[in-house]
Amino acid sequence: MTRVITLCLVIAIILASATACRRAWRASRPVRGGARVVREIARPQDQTSRTEWTPTPTPDMAKTAITYYNRGVAKHDLGEYEAAITDYDEAIRLQSDHASAYHNRGLAKAYLSQYEAAIADFDEAINLQPNANTYHNRGTAKHNLGEYEAAIADFDEAVRLQPDHADTYHNRGLAKHNLREYAAAITDYDETIRLQPNHASAYHNRGTAKHALGEYEAAIADYDEAISLQPSAYAYYNRGLAKAYLDQYKAAIADYDEAIRLQPDYANAYYSRGTARHSLGEYAAAITDYDEAIRLQPDNTNAYDYRDIAKRALEQTE
Repeated sequence: MTRVITLCLVIAIILASATACRRAWRASRPVRGGARVVREIARPQDQTSRTEWTPTPTPDMAKTAITYYNRGVAKHDLGEYEAAITDYDEAIRLQSDHASAYHNRGLAKAYLSQYEAAIADFDEAINLQPNANTYHNRGTAKHNLGEYEAAIADFDEAVRLQPDHADTYHNRGLAKHNLREYAAAITDYDETIRLQPNHASAYHNRGTAKHALGEYEAAIADYDEAISLQPSAYAYYNRGLAKAYLDQYKAAIADYDEAIRLQPDYANAYYSRGTARHSLGEYAAAITDYDEAIRLQPDNTNAYDYRDIAKRALEQTE
């Protein structure tokens, strides 16, 4: 029995926009534009799938190939991806139809952000032994290259072969999300949550999709659930944005505070907290936040503009 390492790509979509004072956030554009994706390949799942491998070369060669393969898996588990690739190379040289070795070599390359090379290995693995895991992982590699439609096609095939795999629905939802197909993305996030009710990223990302549709209260409910399952700076920040859109500025500030506590260099959180304070007429505090946002992100032109506005407003009150 040989072990095939399964990749579960978790991509957290966050809204990079910031909410300014009432007149400002209506006119301002999101910082850096629209939603952005934090592309992070997660570690292999603990529950790995297993496949039978029937070697075709001589028994001695097969035994040697198995040895290289298994050593590659051990190095893979230790995060030694380049060394693992070397062992997978040798296993493939000795056993050219070793689908699992191609799959795992592709996975190791994906961990090294070598997505095109990873796709080539996944292609070969699929030609030899099609399965849901390999389609899923090829889809994640394509997603990381921004090939969202091609990624969706692979996720579709993975769902067809394994309809109960929550992360495949989640990742397909992410690809649709990146294509701004928010309603379709929400449907996939719904299915993810049905299959895995404690999937924090699915709640978070469903919240961002609802946020994009202007469904702020529904988005807040999803952020609430994401935070209860897995608190993160992004979830607090996005919940703060949704509250600011509902003019709940004090509640928004509390969320930005928590986002900053969890991630002290979070420039957008400082900027958005500044805009919320600006909306409440707390100009001095807003200026302090704009200063920090500019220090952390010097190309944030909105922060410069609204800092000037806050300074003029402060002068008028003195």
